[in-house]
Amino acid sequence: MENARTILELLYFASAPLLAIIAAVGLWQLKITRDNAKIAAQRESLRISAEQCNFYLSHIVPMWNKFDKLIADRKFTSIGNVELNINEKNQIRITPKDPKKFLDEIFAISHEIVDLANLLEAFSIYFASGVASERTAFDTIGVTFCKSMERLIPAMLVFGEGKYHKNTLKLFFLWHQRTEAIKLAGDKRAIEKRLEAISGKHIEPLGT
Repeated sequence: MENARTILELLYFASAPLLAIIAAVGLWQLKITRDNAKIAAQRESLRISAEQCNFYLSHIVPMWNKFDKLIADRKFTSIGNVELNINEKNQIRITPKDPKKFLDEIFAISHEIVDLANLLEAFSIYFASGVASERTAFDTIGVTFCKSMERLIPAMLVFGEGKYHKNTLKLFFLWHQRTEAIKLAGDKRAIEKRLEAISGKHIEPLGT
């Protein structure tokens, strides 16, 4: 009986470190599972981003070309000839050079404008929702996207008053700000180089 009691006590004391080891292994396996899930999610995000970049280049760019041809064939001049001001709060003010002509022209091709805006919304939703890596896509098509959107946004605002195509606008604001930040950073470096080139230059007085 005494021997059995001794064995039980030994097992009891030995079980504590054993349970600790089991718990540590369990936590380690849980960390590996989480890390693997994170890596898989990142890979999927990059895959979808690449897929959508390809969609932009193969579907949206040709539609833009078709849209530009339509404008040229109809000899429209006001679309794209609109002053666009965007402040730090992403508030937009549009000022057409010829307001009446601008409205006449965009309403004349309203179906084409809406079709293009809908296609852009289908593209943008993946990035605006975080499903796809917008940073990866920005490096590929960010500047082109923003330049094109600057031409389309005035018409989109007239038709939807900012209530529709919210994912497109969200992505545009994000990439527009990033593009501006990159431009300002470049301007800053250029100014700093010029300052370095002229700083310290002076004429010594005679006799010194």
